[in-house]
Amino acid sequence: VSGEVLDRIRKGNVERNLAGVPDSREFRMGPAYDGVHRERQIGIAVQLFEAMGIERHDKEARMDWVLRGFRQFDAPVSIVVT
Repeated sequence: VSGEVLDRIRKGNVERNLAGVPDSREFRMGPAYDGVHRERQIGIAVQLFEAMGIERHDKEARMDWVLRGFRQFDAPVSIVVT
């Protein structure tokens, strides 16, 4: 999809996320990581945010990054599988 349809999808995704509406994934993620795997997950996140210039205390920039995912990272086209 692209254009107006994609814009509506993005807008709806962001609105639902900000409103705290639980996702409705048909395929759920596995259990949360723990131990060394959780440590690695955090380490990778720290590296990613550092590379993007987002500081730990900058909650607004961190939230914008999360919301970019719900906006399909602002790509001009997105494939939606239903």
